Amino acid sequence: MAIQSLHAVRAFGLVGLLSFVSCGGSSTPSGPTISSVSIAPTAVSLQVSQPQQFTAKVTGTGNFDSSVQWFVNDVAGGNSSVGTVVAGLYTAPAQVPNPSTVTIKAVATADSTKSAPAQATIRAILAPTVVWNETNLSLPGGDDGEVFDSEIPPGIGVADDGAGGAYVVWEHRFPVEILAQHLDASGSPTWAAGGILVTNPWTGYQAMPRVVSDGAGGVIVVWLDGRAGSCDESFMAECDIYGQRLSSAGALLWGSAGIPVSTAANNQGVNGLAMVSDAAGGAIVAFSDSRAGEGLTVYAQRIDTSGNPVWPADGVLFGQQPNANDVPDIQQVKLISDGSGGAIGAWYFTSYIAPATISLRAQRISSTGQLVWGSVPVAVPGVSASDPNGTGTQTFDMATDGSGGAVIAASWQPSSALVPSILAQRLSSSGTVAWSQSGMAVSNSINVGLNPAVLADGSAGVFAAWQDCPNEGSNCDIAMQHLNASGQTTWGANQVYISQEPNQQLAPTLQPNGIGGALVMWTDCRNYSDANSCYANSDVYAQDVDASGNSLWQLNGYPLLVDPGNQGEQYYVYTPAPATVSVRLQSGDIFLAWPDGRDNVCFTINAASACEVFVERFSL
Repeated sequence: MAIQSLHAVRAFGLVGLLSFVSCGGSSTPSGPTISSVSIAPTAVSLQVSQPQQFTAKVTGTGNFDSSVQWFVNDVAGGNSSVGTVVAGLYTAPAQVPNPSTVTIKAVATADSTKSAPAQATIRAILAPTVVWNETNLSLPGGDDGEVFDSEIPPGIGVADDGAGGAYVVWEHRFPVEILAQHLDASGSPTWAAGGILVTNPWTGYQAMPRVVSDGAGGVIVVWLDGRAGSCDESFMAECDIYGQRLSSAGALLWGSAGIPVSTAANNQGVNGLAMVSDAAGGAIVAFSDSRAGEGLTVYAQRIDTSGNPVWPADGVLFGQQPNANDVPDIQQVKLISDGSGGAIGAWYFTSYIAPATISLRAQRISSTGQLVWGSVPVAVPGVSASDPNGTGTQTFDMATDGSGGAVIAASWQPSSALVPSILAQRLSSSGTVAWSQSGMAVSNSINVGLNPAVLADGSAGVFAAWQDCPNEGSNCDIAMQHLNASGQTTWGANQVYISQEPNQQLAPTLQPNGIGGALVMWTDCRNYSDANSCYANSDVYAQDVDASGNSLWQLNGYPLLVDPGNQGEQYYVYTPAPATVSVRLQSGDIFLAWPDGRDNVCFTINAASACEVFVERFSL
């Protein structure tokens, strides 16, 4: 009986225990589990042989194994046909695979049912095709293409002739005069060797040429002119603005002496001179002006197809009238078309009324000479210069927004920042600020950002390129970003590096590439570590960038101009002049001209300087 009772108790206890367990009283711990795998980035576009680092993250519970195995098109580690991957570092194949998109996959080691894919599209490396070989337009014995003394570059202007050819106009010394040359569709010069004078005979000091096509196969030129007397940068000198129109045959259509654009008292144009087409066979010209005698402002004039002034003689006040207690300064006058026969101008305005300030000012003028944005220019918020005393770096560029407004990008150092960076602002057709009052950050780089260039994208946004300098003065890279119509970056939070070679990459310029992206060209001193070697041997590199920020030519740039000596003339590594002046022809080809030092010393403000003007044309 006792034994039977014990067995009963034990049986009851086992049943009770099982019942207790079934009611959730306790459980045996389960092992580690993997719930998912993620991969970044999820989609990339790569050139052949280009590496790309992928990262994978395994998520799970318990003490799970977080390692992964890597596959390309389901081949462990990949192969030479589809590319290889080791520890997430994928290297594209040397040839474009078929199909061109491959799948990189991270698979959880402990659970092969958990994985994450990424797509890599492989593309061939493209290159430009030279249409016209590098051609020297200069005659021996002169100094061509550089600006005399310390005038504002460039000393060269280029324009499309609308018939497959192009015009080149440049400053020559000595004497200081403006010469011009026309090249036909085959790239052959059609005018006298060495170019022809824009006035015949020479009328005296002629400098700083600016050019636009006249829409009828010819070209309009304006320049700084000293025929009235002393023309230099002294405050009360007599520099005027004159203009000329040349036919494709080289005829001087506005008379042998050219026409006056502005001959007001004192200096015109010394601190800034810009011109755009008026879309009616004439041009709109904007220029710094000291006629008031107590400081600088900006005036504008429109000239018709016959060279007649459309607006009042000597121009319309475009800037603000200097305050009687101030002697303000003007720098970097820039001008773009407003798309309606008028123009939008921008410049740096320095006021010396205590406390001294620098601001970026902008104004729009109609085809009839009416100020569209009020009686005084708009002070553009968010893109001011860095130094309130007027001695800091001041660089900006602007492009149309396609709707009568403008997008401006500038190198700016807010009072709270340690270094200048690139910020952008958009002004609507009415001059109102369209983006944040503090400007839109073009990149989040901690490096010094200098010398921005911008190009309209056709959808109210812009492509921007600039110098990104980890060590200003000795190491600068070329970076790019795209901003949409709202000012948001579309190529990620970080900038896209176009060139990260050693030493200096400087002064980028942009042209449309015809497929929704941008061509960027820059001065390159990757092989020259010190400033003097850079000045004497600088080259020009370029990159074709698609709408997504992918480089289409070889990484870090295609060696566009790498001849002996310097291509392009460097003025200063912090605010350098662009090496080349270019235009995108109606054919889609890029035509460019530059001062060249392969045969002689070509160095600014050097008495022995003998730059030559070279040209080239290439297709993308």
